[in-house]
Amino acid sequence: MRANPLNPAYNSDGTIAMPDNTTLSYTGQVQGENPLTKMLYNEIHQKNNNIYGNAFLSWDIFPELKVYAYFNANVQLRDYSEWKGCPEVKNWRYEELLAEGADMEDVISDGYYGNGSLKMSSARDYRINPYVQMEYSKSIGRHHMRAMVAASYEATNYDYFDTSRGKYISNYVHILDSGDPSTVQNSSSMTQYAILSQFGRVNYDFADKYLFEFNLRRDGSSRFGSNFKYGIFPSFSVGWVLTQENFMKKIPTINFLKLRASWGQLGNQYSSDNFPYIAKIGYDGNYVWGMRWQQALFRLLMVIRIFTGRLPM
Repeated sequence: MRANPLNPAYNSDGTIAMPDNTTLSYTGQVQGENPLTKMLYNEIHQKNNNIYGNAFLSWDIFPELKVYAYFNANVQLRDYSEWKGCPEVKNWRYEELLAEGADMEDVISDGYYGNGSLKMSSARDYRINPYVQMEYSKSIGRHHMRAMVAASYEATNYDYFDTSRGKYISNYVHILDSGDPSTVQNSSSMTQYAILSQFGRVNYDFADKYLFEFNLRRDGSSRFGSNFKYGIFPSFSVGWVLTQENFMKKIPTINFLKLRASWGQLGNQYSSDNFPYIAKIGYDGNYVWGMRWQQALFRLLMVIRIFTGRLPM
């Protein structure tokens, strides 16, 4: 906040002194107001509460079979209120100007800031994310196998509203019912979003030398219509650790060398709108036809990792 240092804070009768609008044009904040009006008559209260919770469960059914379960929850509560009062203000030269014959309305600006106003808003954001995973591992001789299946669910619910009223005649009653009903303004919004995923993975290797991995996941998003709600995304990879071969052990300067090739598909369901496939009431956006999972194909033909040791001196 800024103010002209030549402008007094108060008038002799206790009212807040305003800049002399009879000699100064209103070209900015300094010439247009007294910061005491905001400091003493405006009130802003904001309250944010974030509540987090999580739970974890682990169960070793057999030495080879394990189950994990997670549950995460988050609640965000936000409340906001903004009161703008109606201070009694006068031109800081009002006595001199009245003596010179000035009009009373020009120097006693009781209504300069209008009447008081009150705005209130509230937002609620609820999120949950349960997750369950089962793992199995088995080794027979030089054969090693690992498998995993899991399911995950994520849901978000968001609600918001705000309301305001004006023409308050008192600076002391800060409730909505005290405002003029004809000035009421309301708005609200809500949105929901959820995604359900099931996925699994199988790993196999022989003697830590020949590697194979296969992944498959199925995702369902509330952002798509019933015809395109679910997408299936496979991927696999094969690898060969050459440094496990006898012929590579004759090269002591190379500690590790692996060749790997992979292929897979990914999906993208993120959008600026949680309901892009349907028309909205009172919404000016465009209708999107055939909204579906976006798939990206990737191929990584070969990855070589070489770590060289220290050469003997």
